Amino acid sequence: MSEDDLVSRAQWGNLENQNWAVLVRLSTEEDDDEPVGEPSEGGRRRGPMTGRDIESTKEQERDGRDYIARHGGTCVHIYHEPDTSAWRKKRVRLPDGRVVYRVVRPVFEGTLEDLKSGRVSDGQRLDGLIVYDIDRLTRDNRHLEDAIDVVERHRRPIIDINGSFDLLTENGRATARVVVAMSNKQSADTARRVRRKHRALEREGIPTGGARPFGWQDDKRTLHPVESELLREAALGILGGAPVRAYPVRWNEADVTTPRGSTWNPTKLKMVVRNPRICGIRSRKVRTLNPDAGTRTNAGRPSTGTMANQSVGSGKPYLKSSARTCNPATDTTPASTC
Repeated sequence: MSEDDLVSRAQWGNLENQNWAVLVRLSTEEDDDEPVGEPSEGGRRRGPMTGRDIESTKEQERDGRDYIARHGGTCVHIYHEPDTSAWRKKRVRLPDGRVVYRVVRPVFEGTLEDLKSGRVSDGQRLDGLIVYDIDRLTRDNRHLEDAIDVVERHRRPIIDINGSFDLLTENGRATARVVVAMSNKQSADTARRVRRKHRALEREGIPTGGARPFGWQDDKRTLHPVESELLREAALGILGGAPVRAYPVRWNEADVTTPRGSTWNPTKLKMVVRNPRICGIRSRKVRTLNPDAGTRTNAGRPSTGTMANQSVGSGKPYLKSSARTCNPATDTTPASTC
């Protein structure tokens, strides 16, 4: 079968005797209606997914397989991209030493390379790629142009299930460029609204979503009568030279669990006692400029003027109404701040 025939047959929805793959992606883009929660102890920050019409990668995979089967093709591979943003850029260093900002998607880039070679990793022939819609493929114009090159130069079709884009024709490619540009803007607008919303929450001293922290009630402001005392005991003991590992062992023996119901270990406890929240401070990312190199570095830390029981950058109380310097070695109040 000629490569031109692959593209022309894909235009008519004829996938008979062809091997196709499915690309499924779950996004970590932040939604302005659902604040991103603080990570639980031992966990990592993860934002809610976008693409609300797509429940999960399993549904994307199922729909892709069904589409290929209905049109007479064979699904030979599934490319999974879990927790992957198609918009957010990262700082990368190119082989020539230059530093640039790019959307990093190794699975997507590997998929395009397989399409160019016409083979998947296990050696089976690969004729084309199915995605759910254009948002699952990309929200970055550079990556779109890479996908267009695969279709236009290597004659490997990339099609979607619901007809939101067409990379097989000139008019379709022009439309896809406009749609991706608007999707990129939508992601940028959402990120801006999320940042503004969290700045407002910081100023007002309002906790964000996510699981409650150890030592506090569900409202994240009221102290838990048992956990707060355990946390105070651990903090004072560690400051006094006690081994960190002693407290997780003791808590596990007493059936004290994390807010999510899991057992304790030294790593989880370290994250709790090192969290600025233990002094009533809400932390945020601070970017510092290196004037010599002209680069910025990120450091998650509270703002200057660290005061207990206050949110970052405001005079509004975060946990209690009073604000005072945190000194866990001499503080005699309930285990609220130290």
